[in-house]
Amino acid sequence: MLITRGKSLQDALWESVYRFTKDRGIKNYDDLAAIPTPKQRANVLKRVDRTKDPVRFAKAWTDNFAGNKFGQAATHRTKLMNRIERGAGNPCLLLLIGLPASMVTFDAAKVEQLGEDDVAADDGSEP
Repeated sequence: MLITRGKSLQDALWESVYRFTKDRGIKNYDDLAAIPTPKQRANVLKRVDRTKDPVRFAKAWTDNFAGNKFGQAATHRTKLMNRIERGAGNPCLLLLIGLPASMVTFDAAKVEQLGEDDVAADDGSEP
């Protein structure tokens, strides 16, 4: 059994991340709870701070985040179907489930910061 992003979810991911960014008023890295890697930060700020055709932070961050986290992975539906059609997985029975874009919802709930009790200890043990 393989559960992965369906076509509609894959196609809607960038827009969903961008909407989240705009709805939450994320305008710079100070507005984000998680600290990105130096490379991710540099890639975004390079586009935001450039002299010619600068990009707003929300769009530059969304491009970077969606591309890094939800890019065309081997388990994405389209690539998965290409492998199946080539015969990968034979003679095993396969149950493939593609999650639809309709499963992504937005609500007015406030995003709460994690407290110390919510974060796992550095040694990997449960909090």
